[in-house]
Amino acid sequence: MYTIGGCIRLQRKKKKLTIEKLSELADISPVFLREIERNIKLPSLPTFIRIINALDVSSDSCLPEVNNPCNEHHYNEITKLVEGFS
Repeated sequence: MYTIGGCIRLQRKKKKLTIEKLSELADISPVFLREIERNIKLPSLPTFIRIINALDVSSDSCLPEVNNPCNEHHYNEITKLVEGFS
């Protein structure tokens, strides 16, 4: 099962970007990006959007299986991302 951080890492590697380069493009620190990729921290929604824009991918590509109602782990990750934006 993929996590948001794992999907971001996968997309970053597909684009052959270093953590340093992607963090620069997304205007976040390399330390924070490492923590996101290792699922230590979750990005806020604006940060997530900056990351996927920097990767030039759709949000769906970094949110696998989100539409699966049985996938409670991803549901909880998405809920954390959008808290405070409703």
